[in-house]
Amino acid sequence: MMTKRTSLRAACAALALCAAACGGDESDYETQTNPQYAAQAVSQLAAIGASVTAGSPDATSSGVMQLGNMAQVIITPVFEEQALRRPPALVPLVGDCACDASGCRFEGCADDDGSWTIDGSIDVSGDTYSFDVSMTQHYASDDVTIDSDLATWGEVTIGATVIDGQVSGEIDTEQVIEDDDGSIHVQGWYDWSIDVAEVGLDASRCAVSGSLDASVSAEAESGFQDADYSGSGTVAFGPACGDAVVVP
Repeated sequence: MMTKRTSLRAACAALALCAAACGGDESDYETQTNPQYAAQAVSQLAAIGASVTAGSPDATSSGVMQLGNMAQVIITPVFEEQALRRPPALVPLVGDCACDASGCRFEGCADDDGSWTIDGSIDVSGDTYSFDVSMTQHYASDDVTIDSDLATWGEVTIGATVIDGQVSGEIDTEQVIEDDDGSIHVQGWYDWSIDVAEVGLDASRCAVSGSLDASVSAEAESGFQDADYSGSGTVAFGPACGDAVVVP
């Protein structure tokens, strides 16, 4: 598994490559669907439900933060090799952060080093989870700085044996990459959606039936260059845990 620093730099490099690949007002690229990450997205939704039930705002916020990243690696440009990013490590939270049987509420909730904050709520009614949260992230090293705004919304039924529903979001990011030749400034915009259609779960909460639709639309600008791509795909699961195939 890549470290958080390495995966963030990889994401920066891919976005910069997309912006620098060609100029003009539009640049469309063929996309591919990666079924292994679709299966992980189902597991991620199941884990979010378990985190809310356990009354854990830190685990819940960490899981929600990764949903957009999941969508981005389910649907990727064919020229891009992108590794799944590691969820942020759980750290003590500050601010108003609370989860109980009715859901989670975040108001100025943040990790104690100030690298991310979350606001909004996840409301729970029976097995139905309604998402309406926004986040900010900041990462800085000697050669990379990343500032991002994220939003996630939607409604998903997360039951003991089935997950069904839809969650969407958007990510706006500004990245600065420093190297021996100077600085590269990249602005990026992502819109994403994950639609889970009656996905059945086995006893280990692994997807064994149903399907997942994912879509991503991305645009990047760097200097006087810009590029964009968009794509969607469907992955079917089962009959055994680990079986995931792209639907033609």
